[in-house]
Amino acid sequence: MRTRTTRIKASSEPEQTRPRVTRRGFMRTALGVTLAVSAAGGLGALYALKIEPGWVQVVQRDVHLPRLTPAFDGFTIAQLSDIHRGPYMSEESLLRVVGMVNSLSPDLVVLTGDFVAGQARFAPSCARALAQLAAPHGVWAVLGNHDVWSDAGAVAYALEQANVRVLRDARHSIALEDQRLWLLGLEDM
Repeated sequence: MRTRTTRIKASSEPEQTRPRVTRRGFMRTALGVTLAVSAAGGLGALYALKIEPGWVQVVQRDVHLPRLTPAFDGFTIAQLSDIHRGPYMSEESLLRVVGMVNSLSPDLVVLTGDFVAGQARFAPSCARALAQLAAPHGVWAVLGNHDVWSDAGAVAYALEQANVRVLRDARHSIALEDQRLWLLGLEDM
């Protein structure tokens, strides 16, 4: 419980409102701010390193495209993004995600970048897990900024060796009943 006291002055002179800063008060405030910032940073790191890698969510959306050709009505695409294979995303964890994607029986799988977490040495194990993806119209990928920062060539090579086709400023068409759906992959700038 806090109490508050008000002092009434009889003087007609206005009181100076300049705050009085003591060394002890300054140190207490500085320590409080430092602890708050450290705690927020620590909680952010805890979330990014321990919670998010294990948080896998399947979201299903119906996308209505007015000009879609009838041959592709009901065509399903599974998209997987931001794998960040590294110290906090194991190959075993990624294999569980691959199993979840395969259980959806998609017609096509697209992988939208950030396969590795800062080091291309994780690309082969990431690619090994992604090689287990199955879809009648293939598994296609584009690289993300983390892949480019690591070593775009090494990441793309590992994926290609695992039969994941990487589109780098390229396109590919999927054909059904003489109709086409175009995939376009742009290189990360």
